[in-house]
Amino acid sequence: MKVNIPMLTTSQLDPSDTYYTGACNRGNTSEGQQQKQPSSCYCPQEAAEQCGDGIDLASCSYLNINETDVTSRLASQALFPLKCLKLPYEYKTFPLFQYNSTYNPGVIDISQPSPTGTSFSDYRSQCQFNLASDVSPYDLVKKCRDVFGVRMENVISSCALDLYMSYDFSWIKAGVQSIKVQCQLQLERNSSWWEGNPPTLPQDYTDVLCLANCGGAGKCSKGVCLCQANYGGSDCFVNVILLTNASGTYDIDGSLKRSNATFLTVNELSCPIPESGTYQVQISNNKNVFSSSAYLFVYDSLCFECNVKNQTCIQKKTACLIDGVCYENREYNPSSAWQYCDPSVNTSSWQTANDSCQGLELLWLEHEGHLSGGELPGAGDKEACKRRCLNMFRDGTGQCYSIDFNSTSSSCSYHTLDERITADNLIRDNQVSNLEWICENNPCGRKNLTWIRRPGFAIITTGGRQIMGIRSSVECRKLCLQEKSFLCRSAQLLWAASLCVLSPKTSLIAGQDFVRWPGYIFEEWICDTDNEPLLPVANPLASIKQAPNAGADDYTLMCEFEIAPINSSLQANIMWLINDMVVDESTVWTIVLWDKAV
Repeated sequence: MKVNIPMLTTSQLDPSDTYYTGACNRGNTSEGQQQKQPSSCYCPQEAAEQCGDGIDLASCSYLNINETDVTSRLASQALFPLKCLKLPYEYKTFPLFQYNSTYNPGVIDISQPSPTGTSFSDYRSQCQFNLASDVSPYDLVKKCRDVFGVRMENVISSCALDLYMSYDFSWIKAGVQSIKVQCQLQLERNSSWWEGNPPTLPQDYTDVLCLANCGGAGKCSKGVCLCQANYGGSDCFVNVILLTNASGTYDIDGSLKRSNATFLTVNELSCPIPESGTYQVQISNNKNVFSSSAYLFVYDSLCFECNVKNQTCIQKKTACLIDGVCYENREYNPSSAWQYCDPSVNTSSWQTANDSCQGLELLWLEHEGHLSGGELPGAGDKEACKRRCLNMFRDGTGQCYSIDFNSTSSSCSYHTLDERITADNLIRDNQVSNLEWICENNPCGRKNLTWIRRPGFAIITTGGRQIMGIRSSVECRKLCLQEKSFLCRSAQLLWAASLCVLSPKTSLIAGQDFVRWPGYIFEEWICDTDNEPLLPVANPLASIKQAPNAGADDYTLMCEFEIAPINSSLQANIMWLINDMVVDESTVWTIVLWDKAV
């Protein structure tokens, strides 16, 4: 019989694609083709062929309770394939594993007894009894051992080697699973074994082809476990009643702590670790019988240098440990923009900053004239007045946003109005100047800016720029805030590669491009305000252009900027500065276009 089925290029895997390194979109097919399953045909000897998309797919053996499709779950847990990005540097922290057909693990000497005193031949006898004898405790083994193509000798030899190297008899179950896979594969290939019309696999075989013999809590029917009441999972090993009570224990300095675990799969639980330290972890379904212990040593390498073997740590002098939390050098207190870490002064307390700009440059915009009113008049030179204004803002004694300085009398007054100075509220006076402070390029204005950190995540298509030679999250954040070619919304640091990546996207905007990526530290900023600030997508661009409706030699200054698409116009106050002196001001309304506002 001749069957002609068009082959999709996406069904042909690149030789470099493996389960370990993932597969990349080569860009040679449309989105619709990438999602289409390849067509296959089943061609029995005495019946019409059956063709269709995905007909070759089989049910996944490892399903959660009441789960029918593992795709979304596995996708959420999967890591992004590093090789798909074609990174412009040598990245060795997580090397790309590739299968090596010439790899030789060396010869294992089985002539000597194992450390437990058991000989290799004794282990082999145990495997022979459980996997190939007439009295095997596994019905699957007794049914499949004589199926043509099942390599029993390889199964027994592999089982004996596993026991010899691990001294763990649970590896016998791996041999049972190997027989199951081989048996099912041979039965599906050899249609002469099939029964019925249309012919299918014989039920006396499929009734034993179940995972782990259904755990003794279910019946195998056509390869699927039919679990007893209160049991579930692909192998009926999960007690549904006890599932919600799964717990983990942590032995910390001799004290026992318990915490509810999160059920992931029939093979996985997620146990939250309360804090850094040394742990002896056990799990239990009924809080009475516990598993064997697993040992876990958790510490923050920013603040500590630890020896895992003897479980001792020494605090570093290059970072701050404040209230049990590690902070980088020059990192600001998340609760106060006036406090920062300086380990050269003190590694356990905050230092007071001169301003609240968090590393950005402090600017004083100077206007000719003064505001009406004013509070707390004082005397002193201009710099002393500036310092007192900032101290008032820091200490909460008065929210000082600007000062009026009289150069003739060397006196100043302070203003608490939280608004940008404009020509409408300024009284012209050539003896008085108003000085308004701002943090250059701070998207939150005078409001506090907070960074949200997500270690182990990154945006794969940032649309921003990459900066090499950066190994500090603090420096990467600062570069994000200083960026002027676009509005930087997030920064991600790959410390091992000394790479800082700036992006105009937040994790929410990135959507599916926001992926798990070990080694990266992803951070995005938010403003401590009720409403998201409306900001240009890039810094305004000033230029000199010919004045409209004027002569050929008449030129004017022009300011251009673009904001994100919105449904209404906005008022923008524009100031023209020369050496931080405001020389002109204007008010404009943005124009709404089809896809942007300018």
